[in-house]
Amino acid sequence: MLELLQKPVTQAVIWLAVLAFLVTLAVYGLKRLREEMDDDQSGASESLSKYREMHSEGGLSDAEFRTIKTALGARIRKESKDNGNQG
Repeated sequence: MLELLQKPVTQAVIWLAVLAFLVTLAVYGLKRLREEMDDDQSGASESLSKYREMHSEGGLSDAEFRTIKTALGARIRKESKDNGNQG
């Protein structure tokens, strides 16, 4: 068995399998990274809607919601300004 692993053809097959595995892993990682980046850019208005729902259900205090609303308000204005320039 050890002699088989020392043959160049066997070693080449093993290294190609390792390479294929690493390429597959890299593609999977890049795909997940892209999905996360797309999720992050889903929009401040959508995020604000989610926080508004949490606030109405009692998950956020009034002060917490006001803080989030202020921060997201700036992002919403920026997004609408950016979309206006592109259109």
